[in-house]
Amino acid sequence: MVESNYNKYGIGQVDGTSFVMPKSEADALLASMKGNPAAMEKALGLPDGFLKSNNLVRADIRHLDTAGLRIPSGNEADANSQRIPGCKLPSGGNEAMVDVGGVKPGTDYNVTETK
Repeated sequence: MVESNYNKYGIGQVDGTSFVMPKSEADALLASMKGNPAAMEKALGLPDGFLKSNNLVRADIRHLDTAGLRIPSGNEADANSQRIPGCKLPSGGNEAMVDVGGVKPGTDYNVTETK
């Protein structure tokens, strides 16, 4: 997620939701990008140049089974025009939506910088 949004809203957007992907896919994606912002933009469906002025952070959420895990509708606060219906990222990875209004930092999730 975008660091400035995290600093403003926590791990949820203004509507209390957050896009998520399986941990194994996030690990593989970060390893394969090797710090290349343009490749990360393409893989995540972010506009070209987005990461020149925005930093990403990673939130690892525990207990997603109690967070309303579901298919994104495209109407979420953080959805953009590059959205692909059917829970897929441009890289082919999976994405879903969760409600994060009641989760607590350090207990329910940890946040780290992406490189």
